[in-house]
Amino acid sequence: MKQELVNNPPLARLQRFFGAIGGMAPHKQVALMATLNHRHIIRRHVAGKRLAGRGIEIGAQFLPTIAPDHPHARVEYLDRLSSEELSRRYGMPLESLVPVSHIADASNLSLFRDSELDFLIAHHVLEHFDDPIGGMLEWLRVLRPGGRLFITLPNRLGNEYDFERPLIDIAHLKADHTDPAHRAAGNLLHYQDFVRYCEVPPEDWRFEPRVKNLMEIDERIHFHVFEIGLLSQLLQETEKLANLRLGVVDQFFLPGCYELSLVLEKDGKGRSLPLKPGWRLGYNALLLALLAYPQVGRRLHRIQRHLSGASVRRRATRTL
Repeated sequence: MKQELVNNPPLARLQRFFGAIGGMAPHKQVALMATLNHRHIIRRHVAGKRLAGRGIEIGAQFLPTIAPDHPHARVEYLDRLSSEELSRRYGMPLESLVPVSHIADASNLSLFRDSELDFLIAHHVLEHFDDPIGGMLEWLRVLRPGGRLFITLPNRLGNEYDFERPLIDIAHLKADHTDPAHRAAGNLLHYQDFVRYCEVPPEDWRFEPRVKNLMEIDERIHFHVFEIGLLSQLLQETEKLANLRLGVVDQFFLPGCYELSLVLEKDGKGRSLPLKPGWRLGYNALLLALLAYPQVGRRLHRIQRHLSGASVRRRATRTL
């Protein structure tokens, strides 16, 4: 078995991740598995409540958040590769993919004018940017005042690729944005971190060739890993550089969850930054239970009907 793990780095990584999950508190284990298995339901629920008008979704592939025939939202799909290229590269059936309307790098949306869009959706995209502050500024540029940005990022301790990787600080992200030399040097370290923690250790003969290969093909690894604190600092820095207010319209975050989910409004309403992990914690836990486990909703409905009936009976008794 040990030799099998050496020859199969993804299997070894998964085994370590499952070991880490086993060391979590029970409520975090439940939150992780539920948010992982039902993340698309949660995303669609949030989008249905919060997004309308004309917008784009980046990297939807075969799991769009908003369907093309949605009555209140007109969505166009953007990717760095055409549908045909995505199918060839990743082995996905072409007919299962959404039609890519715009082929562009997600960090450069120059094909859109300033303030052109009502919303932008980007699930698990920002961590693939070597300059996430620059990416956020570009996304906000194409949104109109009051436009909404719906983003999710993998929670560092809740996914198999990031749970062992070191967390950087906001100073690193600032330097990535302002200093190209720092960003280039940092990218080498990020590629090395990725291979070390996700594939093979530095002493393995495959380590250096793998790092070199990933850099040569410009593989969009997770350049940075995020927890709620770093994400909050990133948003505050973006807010300052863009000279606008970001209102937190919706937030889905539970301790131990798979991903961090936010709906932000440009120069509009919503809670002020920084992010507060405890905000709507109880609501999110109940929403997750209702979406992931419909029997919970049915049980609560029966309890509510029973309590309503008991209340009516008490009032009837008092009037006799």
